[in-house]
Amino acid sequence: MNIIKNIIILFLILLFLCCLIKITTINYYYGTWLWSSKIIKDDGQVNKILKHLINNNLSKIYLNVDIGISDNYYKNFITECSKNNIEVYALFGRPKAIYYKENDYFKDFYNYLKNYNNNALKTEKFIGIHFDVEPYLLEEWSFNRNQIIFVFQEFIVYATTIFKKINMPTDFDIPFWYDKIYYDNNYGQGILAEWIVKTSDAVTIMAYRDNSEDIIKVSETEVEMAKIHNKKITIAVEYSKSNENKITFYQEGKSYMFKELEKIYKHYKKDITNISIHNLTALLE
Repeated sequence: MNIIKNIIILFLILLFLCCLIKITTINYYYGTWLWSSKIIKDDGQVNKILKHLINNNLSKIYLNVDIGISDNYYKNFITECSKNNIEVYALFGRPKAIYYKENDYFKDFYNYLKNYNNNALKTEKFIGIHFDVEPYLLEEWSFNRNQIIFVFQEFIVYATTIFKKINMPTDFDIPFWYDKIYYDNNYGQGILAEWIVKTSDAVTIMAYRDNSEDIIKVSETEVEMAKIHNKKITIAVEYSKSNENKITFYQEGKSYMFKELEKIYKHYKKDITNISIHNLTALLE
């Protein structure tokens, strides 16, 4: 009888240790931006990028699309990423593209992506579109903000609609302070951040601070908005070098940054889909 009892106790101890090991080896996954698309033309650089992505649990990459680069480079790069369960999104970041009725920036981008994905294998396709369109960088923002906001809203509606037709979800970067920006126009009245959360498929909140406490503080409003509207939300942090030390982890280093990011994941649990780090070029240094 004692033998059976001891076996049961030993089994329970082993089960507890296994659970403990599992708990302490949780892996958190991250996304990142790659603005220099020409780098994927270099096999050596591609290998370096893939090694870095894998070693740092980076499972999502927003790749800037240069339509002057041969499709084959994108296909080869995305295929290698697919082999390692890394999703690749097409990145677009021209502020003036919000004037899509007046210029061809966005039209050319859309046509390229539509044709590319139509002629690509499943393992070569872009998963979706990541927009880093920041209208507040335009000169007009300082003297004609209300009109710029309206034009930006028109752009978001248009972009989300046409990409949905070709099964490519949209994700928009927004600064955390959009929850202090109000609109009053043909789209109604309200907070710009919440309108974008409701309208787009997903949102990435640029919570650029250099510690977990501040990042959580500036992102919590948008996270709650995403929960209310049942939308996906990612928190973005900065690692690029900057004169404003408080907005980037560059001075503190990668080790400190990843420890702080784990705190954010633990705080929000399943309320966020991802944490993304801007940008890959800085991470590779």
